[in-house]
Amino acid sequence: MNPPAFTAVPPDVADRTGISIDPAGQSVTLSLPGLRAQSETGRTDTPVAATHTLPLSIAGASDGVTIRFTIDGYAQTNDNGRGYTILGVNGQTAVRRFGEDADDQFSLALRFSGRLTTRCDITVALVAEADTANPYSAAHLSVTYLNALILGQGEALP
Repeated sequence: MNPPAFTAVPPDVADRTGISIDPAGQSVTLSLPGLRAQSETGRTDTPVAATHTLPLSIAGASDGVTIRFTIDGYAQTNDNGRGYTILGVNGQTAVRRFGEDADDQFSLALRFSGRLTTRCDITVALVAEADTANPYSAAHLSVTYLNALILGQGEALP
């Protein structure tokens, strides 16, 4: 039996999405340079959200699989601005909150475990909120990369 592996995507899809899968199918990198959410008092009076979704097929995971997903990005908030980064895979979710005066490069990780997994439906969401009562409030969030690494077969890996 072959170990679990991400399946290749057609070259035109890879070029369009910025996705690359290593030859053994054990890791994936997705470039997300345009995923940004920005909210500034006076320009946006409601929270601003940005999302990216991606279905990613997996072969050989009928006995279960454990995968580490990580997103890398940047968050800057000031004067009561807030932000949230959300990473979801097949109903399992990781969330990171940024309060006021954040100025951070960040990584957010999710350790996904599933049985009979043939596809991972991945969602990356950013929410930026400015304080409408403060004329200087702002929140800027961005994600640059999503990485996925198959850690092993079986649902109960440590």
